[in-house]
Amino acid sequence: MTVADGFHWFVYGFGSIKKLGEYFLANFDSPILCSIIALISQGVYCWRIYYLSRWKIPTIIIGIAALTQTAGGIGIGIVNQRLGTIEEWDPKFNVLMILWSTGSAVADTLIASIMTYLLLSSRPFESRKKRSTVMTKLIRLVIETNVASALVAVAVLLTTVITPIAPPKTSYFLCPGYVLGKLYSNSFITMLNNGRGTGNGGLDKSTGSNQSDNLVMERALQRNSQSYYRKPSHLPPITVAIQTETALRMDDVSEVTVPKSQYDDDTLPKPSDIRIP
Repeated sequence: MTVADGFHWFVYGFGSIKKLGEYFLANFDSPILCSIIALISQGVYCWRIYYLSRWKIPTIIIGIAALTQTAGGIGIGIVNQRLGTIEEWDPKFNVLMILWSTGSAVADTLIASIMTYLLLSSRPFESRKKRSTVMTKLIRLVIETNVASALVAVAVLLTTVITPIAPPKTSYFLCPGYVLGKLYSNSFITMLNNGRGTGNGGLDKSTGSNQSDNLVMERALQRNSQSYYRKPSHLPPITVAIQTETALRMDDVSEVTVPKSQYDDDTLPKPSDIRIP
């Protein structure tokens, strides 16, 4: 779809200023599809952050921002597609553009910050793969933590709020939008394929987590193990009482001697009344 847009503007519409103002497929492959792909990717990152850190407030903020950018992206895409050209831009729909760009920037920035903190705070991240080059580690850190998507999302926000380049004066906001959807996909795939030596893409079938998740969780458990298993000092010492009981089985009742005082009562059976089959 991006190539089709390029041909529409620069090949079939070569030399035509009017063609450059037409959206063609740009609203589908930039705001609409980008916001949908972003919702999927941000949703998975949101679950992953909560799984690793159990932080409820950042997770809720990321979820709200992801839903906000999706609503804004789909809304502005539908509105612009109905208008047809950027010359017909209606300023009253700027709120949808701001919702899309701001929601993406907030969600991606939070995801990148938290994921970077979680990965860097995990000690095995630095030593588990000694053969990796610095460039490999840098690429993995930037892509897997969604840092690249956050930077492009901020670029979308800047092209929206800076008046000289904001629509309808220019259509610069479409340029980072084209890249943003691909970065979301790459970050999502990198997150799934970051396992080492596993046949299922690095995912643990029992928990749905990958190897980076397990390393971060292992680090968190090591950090908090003493607080989990240390007995509080204010509790009293535990006292255990043991009581033993012995059960006797007599096969021959005739061998049992019962004192006379115990069967003087007529309600009790006499030894002579007992019959053994």
